[in-house]
Amino acid sequence: MFRIRSKKFQSSLSRNSSQIFYNRCENKRYLLIIILFLSTMSIIYSIFYARMQSQYTDGTDIYSTLIDILYNSNKTLCNTEASLRGSKQRIIALSIFGPKENSLYSDENFSQFIFPFIDEAKLLFSTWIIRLYADELTINRLNLKKLSSLSSNLDVCNVNQIPIIGNVGEYLSGKLWRFLPALDPMVDFVSSRDLDSPLTKREQIVVE
Repeated sequence: MFRIRSKKFQSSLSRNSSQIFYNRCENKRYLLIIILFLSTMSIIYSIFYARMQSQYTDGTDIYSTLIDILYNSNKTLCNTEASLRGSKQRIIALSIFGPKENSLYSDENFSQFIFPFIDEAKLLFSTWIIRLYADELTINRLNLKKLSSLSSNLDVCNVNQIPIIGNVGEYLSGKLWRFLPALDPMVDFVSSRDLDSPLTKREQIVVE
């Protein structure tokens, strides 16, 4: 009798543990969705507020401009080369700024992380493109243009010259640059992450 009860207890405990784990995963997923939504709204506000201040949208309804960007443009929020990749792009986006703001993007640390990251992306997410969002100074300092020429799965996006919306580096925090693909009319899926956050086999299974 004791053994039967013990097995029932273990079975019940296992079910309860699984339910708790599932609930936690669900909560995390909803939290990530909320964070992405708030970040996207922040980008939209920053972009169009700056445009209003500089009179880019003089006499034009902001809502109509946003709709035009999302539905009628054949340009990416990156560069001409990225636009040539066509629609339905899958993007892994990173913000590259600093090194004053983030020591991770010093010359030495950047090289240490970026090459393994590119190799991981090729292996685990072969149909995805890495986008590095950086300003002109950082692109030159880290020689990112040469990096993009060596890696077929990488685009470098100059935040001082983003198609359609212009110089977002003037009014958008570096931490938010990586969320720009969420507004990109040529992008279907976005994974926004940090350079020191490695890609994993588990992520590949979930995404693919």
